[in-house]
Amino acid sequence: MLRRAGGLGSRLTAGHCARALALQDFSAVFDFYYESPGVLAYSATSAVPVSTIVAERLDGQNSDPELDYAWLRLKTPVTPPRRPVPVHTVASGLRNGDALLVMGNGGGIPLKIDSGASVRDVRTQSLDYFSADADNFSGASGGAALDQQLTLTGIVSRGQLDFELAESGCQKAVQITGDDSNPDDLEHFTFAYRAVEALCRANPNASSICRTECGDPCLALPLPTYLVTGGCSLTHSATTSPFSIATAFCGVLVWCTRRKRNRVRRANRSS
Repeated sequence: MLRRAGGLGSRLTAGHCARALALQDFSAVFDFYYESPGVLAYSATSAVPVSTIVAERLDGQNSDPELDYAWLRLKTPVTPPRRPVPVHTVASGLRNGDALLVMGNGGGIPLKIDSGASVRDVRTQSLDYFSADADNFSGASGGAALDQQLTLTGIVSRGQLDFELAESGCQKAVQITGDDSNPDDLEHFTFAYRAVEALCRANPNASSICRTECGDPCLALPLPTYLVTGGCSLTHSATTSPFSIATAFCGVLVWCTRRKRNRVRRANRSS
C-alpha cells in the first residue's frame, strides 16, 4: 500500500515494495474499497502509473536504525476530490498505549480498517520503527497507521506469522493477545517522519511537505498551488483486473507482500 502524503510529487510506501517489480509494471490504485456491501468504489480512472523512486531505504534485521520506506512519483497528478493525508515531519511524541487507526489490504482484500490497534513499543532510543497490536495480514505492507489526530505516523513494514493449521485441516488466523505478547512479535511500523526527513534531505523540492513553514503535522498543498520541478498486491499491468492490485482511502494507493522476519533469528535476538 502506498499513501499519498506528498501532494503532486511523491507517494509513500514500504521500501521492500519498491523493488518487487520493475517500475513500468507498477500501478498505484485508488478506490479499492467497498462503498456499499459487495460494491467496490474502483473505476477506470482509479489506476495511476508510477514513474520514479524518489527516495528509499530498506535496512536489514538488527541494523541500527532499521528503516523501511520508499517514495514513489506518479506519472500523472492526483487532484481533488482525492486529498493528501497530514503527515508527521518530526518525532510525534507517540507513547506506549496510544491508540492507532491502521489501514491495509492484507491478502488482497478490499480496504480493511482496524480502529482498535494500540502502540506497544516506540523504541525511544532509535525511533526508527514502533510495534503495535494491529490486526494485519501478509500483503498489508505500506499501509498506514494514523494517530488519534488522524495524522500519518507509521508505515506497515513487517509482521509475524498470520495463519496456522487447525485440527480440521483448514488454515486459521493466528491470534496474539497484545497484553501478553512480546512487542517484537507484533506488527512493525516505520516512523513516517523518518521517511519525510529522507525525502526532503534528498530533494527539498520533491514535495510541498518539505517547505520550511509547513510545521508538524504537515499537509501537502493542493494543486496547482504547489508544483514540483523535475520530476502490495502488485500488478504487472495497469490493464489487469483491479482485484489483483491495491487500494485507496484518503489517498492510500498500493500494497505488496509484507517482508517477514526470520522467526528463529528473532527468537535468538530476544532470548
